[in-house]
Amino acid sequence: MLALASFISKHHPTLPITLISTADAASTPPSVTYRRLPDLAPPQPPIKNPVESFFETHRLHKPNLRAALVEISEKSRIAALVLDIFCNAAFHVSAALGIPTDFYVSNGSPGAAVFLNFPTMDETLDVDIGDMNDYLHFPGFPAIHSTPSKTVVFLCFGRRGLHSAEQLKETAVALERSGHRFLWSVRNPPGKGGDVPNLEEILPEGFLERTKEKGFVVRSWAPQSEVLSHEAVAGFVTHCGRSSVMEAVSSGVAMIAWPIDAKQKMNKVFLVEEMKAALPLDTGEGGLVTADELERRVRELMDATTGRAIRHRVAEMKASAAAAVGENGSSVLALHKFINDCCGRADG
Repeated sequence: MLALASFISKHHPTLPITLISTADAASTPPSVTYRRLPDLAPPQPPIKNPVESFFETHRLHKPNLRAALVEISEKSRIAALVLDIFCNAAFHVSAALGIPTDFYVSNGSPGAAVFLNFPTMDETLDVDIGDMNDYLHFPGFPAIHSTPSKTVVFLCFGRRGLHSAEQLKETAVALERSGHRFLWSVRNPPGKGGDVPNLEEILPEGFLERTKEKGFVVRSWAPQSEVLSHEAVAGFVTHCGRSSVMEAVSSGVAMIAWPIDAKQKMNKVFLVEEMKAALPLDTGEGGLVTADELERRVRELMDATTGRAIRHRVAEMKASAAAAVGENGSSVLALHKFINDCCGRADG
């Protein structure tokens, strides 16, 4: 607000401006008068929620603001009151006094685009309740995720998931070109000795340096279950092993199916065709997944619109999985039945 007052003063030096605040005095231009509102009295009961406290403070200052505006209006006509977007409680004061009021959105046009659509977002947004934890679309604004989460692609291929040197380079190119954040567990290609790979040797030159702000490469092993349960992870490029699939579903993470062994290829069919919880990867000659193909699928899964159906499906499956292992859940009841059958046969 001080910056705005200074900007107005610079271009309209004869226009008197009063800056009203609850904070201590600030350094102001000559044409700007600073007026500090008195402290609230008597002391108010504490409010635990800091956000609620923030707005409550403004509401409680309404009598002080009214007194200040009345005093100023006795000496000169107030042409306008400019309020910070968070000081909305003050609007009732200015409206009652008949003072024209404007709001200053200090976080720029992106914030204004969001704020202006809040009152009608339930009517204008092409989303349902499930999307409120997904991407939001505001007119005049790029799609944004509703939370500082769900922005990372995790790549991990199990204990025996080895890829050729050529395949590792294609994967690296795809991740870099996709522009998405990633966590990639890399193992040595077949024929390379040692458990810890030399990333500088097997990955494209300069890849680690160019992607250090967006990605991280883990040498050999990553705690898969813990990673998948992290709120930042939105997509999982997986070899479709049963444990990996179960962990992804339990964590509500959408998948890109990249099977290696025979049983994993069957799991891929079920994941893609039946469960609708994963996108497939098309392989080329010799089973190679090209950079173009992987980049396309990563973008599709992470995109606000095209990946929505899969993300919703996996979110539903996460809830079902939690219910199955909860009290009286289907998995628990099936376990009880199995144990009772076993005990019944033993007793018989």
